[in-house]
Amino acid sequence: MVGNLGTLLQSARARLYNEEGNSMIVNCLFDSGSQRSFVKKSVAEALSLKGPFETVNIESFGNISSKCLRVRRVKFWLTSVRDKSHKKQMVEALCLKKITDRLNVHLDIKRYSHFTSLQLAEDFTDLSSIFDVLIGLDY
Repeated sequence: MVGNLGTLLQSARARLYNEEGNSMIVNCLFDSGSQRSFVKKSVAEALSLKGPFETVNIESFGNISSKCLRVRRVKFWLTSVRDKSHKKQMVEALCLKKITDRLNVHLDIKRYSHFTSLQLAEDFTDLSSIFDVLIGLDY
């Protein structure tokens, strides 16, 4: 995913599974600045993800704002959308109403010849979407 200033963000599309095997495709952001992983509350509700509540302190970049929230911790599994090996990675994440604002980005991937030989996780067809999962340093 490309940010507003042309930075290629560490992101991927993945299939998210609940314990019963139901799944949906999600947009994931890998954030090495986050201590915890997060999933959108709407995704957790759509797949009936359950788990205990815990109180956490959410701080923004630069400690500009801080909120103490009671949120649900849920467990799910992620797999590659393209890889047929069906290897699943278990993830525990905290549910939040929103992870990021919408990124409106226009990228012509064909302009970057050094990407042509790589098998990228993102197909770059919908760069205006919002991230559903944030994978932090806990994974």
